[in-house]
Amino acid sequence: MSTRIPQHKTVAFAALVTLGSLALAACSSPGSTASTPTPSTTAPATTAAPSSMPAAPATISATPQAPRLTTHSIAKGHFELTMPADWRMKEIKLEPWQEDRSAATSLRIQNAQGRDMAVFKSGGPGPSGLTLMDEGEKYTQLDKAKPALKTPNFYSFEALGAKGEKASINLSAFDLGQAATLSDLGSMVSYDDGHGYFGREISGDEKLDGVPASAKGMERLQAYAKTAEYGQIKAMLLSLKQTKSTGTGSAQAEGAGTCIGAVYTYDLAGSGLSCAEAKSFVQKLSDSRPSAGAVEIMGHGACELPYPGNPGKCVVERSGATFSYHMK
Repeated sequence: MSTRIPQHKTVAFAALVTLGSLALAACSSPGSTASTPTPSTTAPATTAAPSSMPAAPATISATPQAPRLTTHSIAKGHFELTMPADWRMKEIKLEPWQEDRSAATSLRIQNAQGRDMAVFKSGGPGPSGLTLMDEGEKYTQLDKAKPALKTPNFYSFEALGAKGEKASINLSAFDLGQAATLSDLGSMVSYDDGHGYFGREISGDEKLDGVPASAKGMERLQAYAKTAEYGQIKAMLLSLKQTKSTGTGSAQAEGAGTCIGAVYTYDLAGSGLSCAEAKSFVQKLSDSRPSAGAVEIMGHGACELPYPGNPGKCVVERSGATFSYHMK
């Protein structure tokens, strides 16, 4: 609001106002410039009286801009994921368990600086299993969420070891927290007709972006969970979607007690096992890379391996259930 000086005021008063204005001008910083006026939709005010206090500089709040994102179709069009536009994917070698080659792929995902952010692998036959064995490493879950992938899966960030010596960020077919220790099955992601892996393993000596070098153990991992990089990895894992079915599990069961998978046919009559449980049991033994005609994992069970013309036979240690399976 402008201040108007009435005409009946004396010349002496006007002189005092002038002197006051000169004094204020002399107190201002040398070389200072007038601030740019803020645009306004109201009518411009008339000449304002000089203020007795210098104007405070405007405060600019710097809001970090979210990175530009790109959605990629992967695994021959079976999946898609979204990640920062300057991150890159590199193909790596397939592993023996990735038997369903119609949807099999192995990708290493790196950020703009070339550091590994995650690994994606698909092509495992059948679901990864229904039972999370109480075996393996002690862990502490630091974060969890529900991903976009429709089949039962969970996002998890867990510290491994009693003191958080290392860590794992992954999608899991299991809601972790159901077992005191974490087995290999805990990091398997399940999708229609198959299973795979999507996550990142963090070693104890790995430098983590945004985390002080002095931070160790749980403190180090908890600090990393608050960084922008962790948030980007989490968002990428949560974005994973299956865009088409592999078609390998469409005939999961035919006839009483018979289960047909991508590689084997299972005879489950009298075993009390589901198709998924039998596949998971055999898959775990197969992942141990047997080199003889039989394989056993303590606390899990054992199998005689099949060969052409001769079925394999398995026994589940905890339940005593038995079943046979043969190559298709």
